[in-house]
Amino acid sequence: MFREFGGITLFTLVSSYNIPIYHRGFNCLATTFLNANTRLERRAGGLVFGYTGENNPESWKKFNETCAVGKFQSPLDFENDSLLSEEIPQIHWTDYEHVEFHNTGNTVEVALGGANHHRKTTLVYKSNPNEVFTLQQFHFHDPSEHTVTGSGYPLEAHFVFKSEKGSLAVFGVFMQFSDVDGSRGFLHRLVNYLPKVNKPTHIPVLKLKKFGGQLNYLAKKHGVYRYQGSLTTPPCSEGVNWNVLKKPVGASSEILAGFWKSMPMNSRYTQNPHGRGVTNNVTGE
Repeated sequence: MFREFGGITLFTLVSSYNIPIYHRGFNCLATTFLNANTRLERRAGGLVFGYTGENNPESWKKFNETCAVGKFQSPLDFENDSLLSEEIPQIHWTDYEHVEFHNTGNTVEVALGGANHHRKTTLVYKSNPNEVFTLQQFHFHDPSEHTVTGSGYPLEAHFVFKSEKGSLAVFGVFMQFSDVDGSRGFLHRLVNYLPKVNKPTHIPVLKLKKFGGQLNYLAKKHGVYRYQGSLTTPPCSEGVNWNVLKKPVGASSEILAGFWKSMPMNSRYTQNPHGRGVTNNVTGE
């Protein structure tokens, strides 16, 4: 399955596993930051999983069988002709005084715990207002894990929420090439820290502000894709409430290159929907 965005060459195939290796390029950014010998690995239950070689996504069943046999796996390819209409999750974003920026070995991640116990970004569904999901962290995938009618984007952010019951909800955001910073400076501020986390480590980051409001606007205006899915890494646990912003957020070539240099490819290929319906929530243009 070929993914395309903006004329960019997306993948070649590793002969032994037929697993896509994504190549990033955009005009002057034609340099490929990942080659077929680059392996991204992370421990899962004492074992190591990755995205190329012997521990690629097709082998993840050895970490947890759900990765291979689950019927509600993520990510998905969104088909516009299969969309229905339903509610948009209500997200209340807040600023944070203290956060930590991590390179986990497979992604760059912003953790929101610790000193932020009194500051909470929350997600609520109108259909179940008594279950409140609180933002735990957000991280990035290169290129996007979800696709739309077979086409992907250069980057995808995942904002991970958890309820007191232990249920998970994820708000996904596509990033696309643009001369205009659609995040209104938010991504640019994160990129300034990336040179300090270009290998597994973590650093403190203070005062994460101007955070999330633009995403609410885009969700209300253009809608989100919703479906029941899973974690996109082992153990591939199911029962995750997915919400993916339909409208991509613009990001400059400088911003995208900053993320690419800090993490190798970490995108799982799209999964069989097994008849799942995907919801396109739109309140109006």
